[in-house]
Amino acid sequence: MNYNGLISDQKTLTHELGHGINFYLMGNSVDYLYCTGQIYEMEIPSTFNEELFVDYVVENSDRDTAVAVLSQHVGEYQNYFSFQPMITEFEHQAHQLCAENGNASGAELNALWTTLFKEYGSDSIEYYAEDSATWTYINHIYLENNYYTFNYAVSKAITLALFKQYREDPETFNENYIAYLSAGSTMPPEEKLKKYFGIEINRQLFEDAMDVVELRIQQLEELDKGVKEPKFESAAESMNVYSGSFWNNDFKA
Repeated sequence: MNYNGLISDQKTLTHELGHGINFYLMGNSVDYLYCTGQIYEMEIPSTFNEELFVDYVVENSDRDTAVAVLSQHVGEYQNYFSFQPMITEFEHQAHQLCAENGNASGAELNALWTTLFKEYGSDSIEYYAEDSATWTYINHIYLENNYYTFNYAVSKAITLALFKQYREDPETFNENYIAYLSAGSTMPPEEKLKKYFGIEINRQLFEDAMDVVELRIQQLEELDKGVKEPKFESAAESMNVYSGSFWNNDFKA
């Protein structure tokens, strides 16, 4: 990978090291044939490393750097938990449309995308009609297995639920985490999560993930103390603003 010493390079390197550590542990623990996993599972160690990286930056960098990294990271949460599931829902409804009518026109798919975008967004956002074909540039719709993008949301939710456990009891977590990463595909992903962390893929998983999202927003607000800022009623509302994307009132999508 390219490396020029930028913070983005450091974060990318940290991400890829997560994959490297995962395969190192599997390679030293199980047969080669079991050194793999489901799509959503394989991104957990890499994105977990990203959370460690953000912690390091917040604790060891100047205020402006920490604010920049946290803001960008909160924006990534929005992508994982809003935009990627929206793509999956678009794909599902497009398949339904084709099943009912035999095919679907570009205009119909554009209208479907616009409807979903507005549902996932806000009434305060003005939507440009020219953006109705945004779905056409998303290569996962064409080049991967069906509903690929929802893997991102599930993977990130697991990562954040694990990170919550790590912050509560690092010593116990680290022992379980090494065993978890070492197991490879010798057991189903859901079984591994339950065995080592007592986690199930359900609503509670996403609730735990939102606790970490709220933590990051609180860290960002703490760094921004003294600066006039709006009050928010939920982590989701805060995330929409701090992400710096189309979800705030001043931006037209």
